[in-house]
Amino acid sequence: MDAPFVVADALAPDGLGPFDTVVDSALFHLFDPGDQARYAHALAGVVRPGGVVHVLALARTGAAAEFGPVIDATDIRAAFTGPDWTVETVGPASYRGVVTAGLAGSYGEPAGTRVEVPAHLARVRRR
Repeated sequence: MDAPFVVADALAPDGLGPFDTVVDSALFHLFDPGDQARYAHALAGVVRPGGVVHVLALARTGAAAEFGPVIDATDIRAAFTGPDWTVETVGPASYRGVVTAGLAGSYGEPAGTRVEVPAHLARVRRR
């Protein structure tokens, strides 16, 4: 099956879509709450009704903060509220990360060690 991959400004994806599925791996948690809501609103313009957005974002638990900005599950629910979206699930997940030299002390593991980093996995459906 062919799958198109598109690079665009996630906060202003004008002219893209409509898409049946959007996969967000490690983007949502980079935004502040205002831009998270703006992002969800922008996605509503490119995901066709009935389409799905999958969000995998670093969780505010464990050592995830060492890898980047972190969020709570409620942040996903808050951003995708309103008439355009139904949050179907938000559950625990993980990223597989690699400890860098700079993180070795925080993890107590040598650089190059693979670790599981806490995350949230959400499934959000466009109404």
